[in-house]
Amino acid sequence: MKTLGDLIDEGIHAKREAVRVIVTPGCAKRALEFNTGNRYMRKSFVEYLTALIKQGNWRDDHNQGILFSETGRLLDGQHRLNAVVLADRPIIMRVDTGFDEALWQHLDGGIPRAMQDRVNFADDKGLNKEITMILNAYIRIKTQSARKHHPSVVERLFADWSPEIGVIGSFIHANRGKIACQCVFRACTNAAIMEGLRRDENRTRNFLRSMAFPDGDCQPGRVFREWMLRNKMSAGINHEITQYRMAWSALESALEDRDITSLRPLKRELSAIGYPLKLEAK
Repeated sequence: MKTLGDLIDEGIHAKREAVRVIVTPGCAKRALEFNTGNRYMRKSFVEYLTALIKQGNWRDDHNQGILFSETGRLLDGQHRLNAVVLADRPIIMRVDTGFDEALWQHLDGGIPRAMQDRVNFADDKGLNKEITMILNAYIRIKTQSARKHHPSVVERLFADWSPEIGVIGSFIHANRGKIACQCVFRACTNAAIMEGLRRDENRTRNFLRSMAFPDGDCQPGRVFREWMLRNKMSAGINHEITQYRMAWSALESALEDRDITSLRPLKRELSAIGYPLKLEAK
């Protein structure tokens, strides 16, 4: 099998073809020399691809190739090539060469697949999205990072937390038309509920109902509900962590069956809450 270096030596722009080749770190560095005027490099995506390669999860039969124009310019593939360099391992990849330079304007115009499109935890698409959002928020909070992870990571978390996720998903799904304050049920707050259910299911279920409805009989749940309504936050990992800590602060009072006099973020380190999180993809 040819290498990407062989194609470069032959003249990467010489003819229009699609071929699978071996891409070594050295080949990738040479190809990146033709990377002129490309889009902004997304470091987190390069790290995601690097992890896939190192863990042996790179698909050699992927149909989306890196793309070179008829002038030899790299039109598409800078993130994958940089990942090969960082992983320091060769992979097999499809390469398309000799394409019209103007094609660059039409690349990546489709809608990227979100995680809920890549995993299937429930037949109902709405419920599947809800489950996936909770698991993704749990990962972001525990790692304090928004970087992408392989679907196998989310699938293993679901296998571990499926009973608790099922309780939350079923509750939200059954009361979707009744819950007036959807902003209370952020994925990050549901991640705290997920952990609370493992600690004490009955008290956490009561807390969950009081988050949803103002006449709930769990005082900490009602207090947290009012706090969320007063403190609507923008998206972002820091906001998620704050809301998660506040949810756990209220939830701990509920688990200890005591009322809240003032609500403050939980002071303990995040690593002390819940269970160890292993994120290596298989």
